[in-house]
Amino acid sequence: MEKIINFVKKHNELFILLGLAIFCYFMFFFNIGNYALMDVDETRYVAMARDMFHSKNFLTLYLNGDYFFEKPPLYFWGECLSFAIFGKVNEFTARFPVSLYGSLSVFLLYFVGKHIVSKRYGLISAIILGSTLEFVMLAKFAILDIVVTTCIGFSTMFGLLTQFVQEKNKKYFWWLFYIFSGLAVMAKGLPGFIVPFAVMFFVTIANKTFKQVFKPQYILPGFFLFFLIVLPWHLVMFKIHDPLFFNEYIMKHHINRFFSSSQIDREQPFYFYIITILWGLVPWIFSSIAAGIAKLTNLKKLSLDNLDNPHKFLYFNVIAFVVIMLFFSISSTKLITYILPVYFFTACIIGFLWEDYMFKGK
Repeated sequence: MEKIINFVKKHNELFILLGLAIFCYFMFFFNIGNYALMDVDETRYVAMARDMFHSKNFLTLYLNGDYFFEKPPLYFWGECLSFAIFGKVNEFTARFPVSLYGSLSVFLLYFVGKHIVSKRYGLISAIILGSTLEFVMLAKFAILDIVVTTCIGFSTMFGLLTQFVQEKNKKYFWWLFYIFSGLAVMAKGLPGFIVPFAVMFFVTIANKTFKQVFKPQYILPGFFLFFLIVLPWHLVMFKIHDPLFFNEYIMKHHINRFFSSSQIDREQPFYFYIITILWGLVPWIFSSIAAGIAKLTNLKKLSLDNLDNPHKFLYFNVIAFVVIMLFFSISSTKLITYILPVYFFTACIIGFLWEDYMFKGK
């Protein structure tokens, strides 16, 4: 028995990763091919990806033979890659990429939490994210919200890591921040740029590191990588489909949808997303309400100068939560799926509550 215990301790990291892989399998992958396409968006997006896969036209999106300029193509490229790898188009191959995105998000939270706080905290936060109701639901349906959520999550978490890593490593995390911001744009357009950049604006202001953003070794390669990802497809589309692409993609589905919901009849009150996370955070919403208010009240009284790295990380996640809630709440067009990126940061916040309760007697 002692040898077994010593073996487990010695290979602790391996067992954690194996456990998370099993957890992700049952939460995201299990049974995903055994039920029919269930949603209007899931049905049309899979049909569009299927048509792209068969036509080999990987630039212009079509819906029932008409141009579809509502979304960029990253989600559809992932679907086509899945179809190519598995050699067939069905429910499983359509949902496999989104389940993979959900799993990558869980592993990301583990590694970030482990690096900044502790291995125990990272594991708790990862499990919370991977068992949050709305996140699990949308990681089992072939729609694109989990794609942009994962890209925004990766971008923002790499941005937050720039505030904790050694100076010699900061540039790499800034570059990753820009890369995944670019991928987020390719998943859903401007929100993929606005959300991570807005979060890092307020984080660096709060942490008094705003000047760091403009260091040439960070910003110049960063924007080069960002535009390398974002510009080619957009420029080609402008060249082929101008002015229709500009009018549909930029004006109608970005500018007009933010300021008015008349185009798609999705107007909701400002508090819509507060109600959404009340059910979307199940089962963790109950502990959040019970302990979160007191925790955040105490945090407001503290200066960042006096906080250790774990509590700074908590503070930054609160900033990210507020920024995302405000951005999507201000938008006139609201769907319950839009708020999905917020669960990255609620998981990190709730992780502190549960670690305090389970291991520190609070």
